[in-house]
Amino acid sequence: MIVTAEFDFAEKFSEGMALVKKDGKRLEGATVALLKNGVEVDKIVTPSNGKFAFRLQHNNDYIVKVSKPGFVTKLMSITTKGVP
Repeated sequence: MIVTAEFDFAEKFSEGMALVKKDGKRLEGATVALLKNGVEVDKIVTPSNGKFAFRLQHNNDYIVKVSKPGFVTKLMSITTKGVP
C-alpha cells in the first residue's frame, strides 16, 4: 500500500488530499484516520478512486493512519507549524 499526499496552505487552514494505491491501482476501502495529540479527530473510508481529504488547522502536529485488513498499517506525520 502506498499513500501519496499533497497539501495546499491557506490563511487559517490547510487542505490535504491524498491517494491510497496498491500496485499502481487506487485502493478502495482503506480506513484513514486523522489524529491530533493522539486523539482521533476525523476518519473516512476511501471510495473506489482511493482519494481522501482532511482540513488541518495551523500550528498543530497530526498523524494520518491508513489501514486495511491484509495490509501493513501506514502512519504519516504532518505538521502545520510555521505555515505562513
